[in-house]
Parts: sequence; structure tokens; C-alpha cells
Amino acid sequence: MRPLIRHALAPALLVSLAGPAGAAEDLTDLERRWHDCVRRHFDGLPAGTERHAGQRAALNACKADEDAYVGRLMAQREADSRLREGWTLVGRAKALAGSAAGMVLDPVRGLIERFWP
Repeated sequence: MRPLIRHALAPALLVSLAGPAGAAEDLTDLERRWHDCVRRHFDGLPAGTERHAGQRAALNACKADEDAYVGRLMAQREADSRLREGWTLVGRAKALAGSAAGMVLDPVRGLIERFWP
């Protein structure tokens, strides 16, 4: 597959991974599972363990849950930004049309007011 096509399909793949409206619930579940895993592993460490070393060990033990959560979060943000881009494009088009209309109507209005008071 050519690189251009591959890069063009990547955002569509991310959007499809984000899923439908249930994605927010799924994201919450993934976050909760990751946090529970970190807490469980951190609480299970021996009492004399240095805090920083314990945190690092707990995070390393829960790497798979963290990767799943972060991957889903990034996919959802990509989907949200794609939706916002579409809306801002429409907003930009409306602003451009309004600006163009103003550039035409203001001089015409000025001429009419000047010659027909």
C-alpha cells in the first residue's frame, strides 16, 4: 500500500476505533481498570519500598492497561477534533460569505445614500 493512502486511512481507523456513543463509558471503564491495577500493585509492595521505586514498579506492572486506556483516549480525541474541524470549516465558510456580502453591500449602500438621500 502506498504511503499516501496508508496515511490517509490512519485517521479513519482511529475514528472507527473510538466507536459509537458507548466509547465514553468504555473509556471510563478502561481508566478505572488502570487506576485499580496501579493501586493494587502499589498497595501490595513491601512496607520498606522507596516511594518512587514503588510507583515505577506499579506503573510497569500495569503497562498493558495503561496502553489500552491511552490508545482509546487518543482515538476519541482524534475523532472529536475531526468533528470540530468540520464545524469550524462550515463556520469559516459562513464568515467568508458574510464578509464577501458586506464588501459588496456596503459600497452600494454608500452610493445609494450619497445620490438619493
